[in-house]
Amino acid sequence: MQFLLLASIALASSLAPQPSHGATVAAQEQPAPADAPQADTLRFELPPGPAGAAWASGGADAAPASLAQGVIEWARPEVWDQEVPWRAWAQHVLAARAEPSKRVELAAAALGHGRDEDAWEHFARTTDAAERRALLPLFLPGVAPDQLALAHTSSGLRLADGAALSPRLPPLARPVGERLLGTGRLERREMKVLGLEIGAARVDVRIAIEPEGVQVDFDNVRGEPARCTVVLPEPLDFELVSAYLDWERLERDARAPIEVRLSPGAATVSVYGRLAPRHVRWPSTLPDELEPRAQLHGFTLICSPKSVLCARASGFAAALEALSGLPGRCEQLGLGERGAHPQATRLDFSPAPDVERKFRALVSRAEAWALAR
Repeated sequence: MQFLLLASIALASSLAPQPSHGATVAAQEQPAPADAPQADTLRFELPPGPAGAAWASGGADAAPASLAQGVIEWARPEVWDQEVPWRAWAQHVLAARAEPSKRVELAAAALGHGRDEDAWEHFARTTDAAERRALLPLFLPGVAPDQLALAHTSSGLRLADGAALSPRLPPLARPVGERLLGTGRLERREMKVLGLEIGAARVDVRIAIEPEGVQVDFDNVRGEPARCTVVLPEPLDFELVSAYLDWERLERDARAPIEVRLSPGAATVSVYGRLAPRHVRWPSTLPDELEPRAQLHGFTLICSPKSVLCARASGFAAALEALSGLPGRCEQLGLGERGAHPQATRLDFSPAPDVERKFRALVSRAEAWALAR
């Protein structure tokens, strides 16, 4: 009889479901400490490093500030298809050397450019904890800029059911200037937001860089069923080659939004993107001085006639002129055409598989060079 009792206990134990990766403490049926945050408390967790240290220094306890509409606008990618914001961005870069308060605008601009690591660098250098708290949802869980003001509540962060999320890459453990592009290695790191409201659900979200890809985990910890869409982030020197929902491959573009449906008490829902390294052919280190050719003749940015990049290239040319004090212009040239300024330093944004990445990398280098002067 004693043997049968022990066998029954062992069988019941083996059949009990095991908590999945990312499951909450409650799912593991462990009692929470008396001083643990309540389920309704919104909480952000950032990895060690400059951004994590800045957040721990006071942002977690601050009420979010009211960001100016212009700051939020700069986080929208389409804003940068105009020349005026680029000129304003250049003036903010120059001013930020003496006015750290400008880092808020620069963080939003970097998000709009798709420069996640630079955006975290500016986030870490902001001087106002309330502004850091207001900015953070743009990074984690990746609230759309036009929804940011509506999402902030007195008790946390509330998104509509079906919200579109574009989480950013978790911040680096060191300053972005110490990172080289094109090494072919992913640095593991993760960040979390706990107690996010999506519709009538309380959701925990984890974003992580894993050895071979990027992963976003969702847990509906309490409330009603909910859904959202997520766009996976992509490092500058890697590309998404495939996407998976709960480890089933999706036969579609890995960069397209992925719908996630969340049921309360269900297992963690995981969205995974496999990443492949890309060879980097553009500069990844900063020169002490501009090359003599640029100092004599300035810059010419090249785009193909009617290219969608021409508007951005024209704006960036104006920004380069303001940052360097040297002539900057944009020319629409066909293959083999010399243009009006053949002696200038030419930045070619003609159609190519990596032209978008090249553009972001050169904007990043221009900003870092100007800030270091």
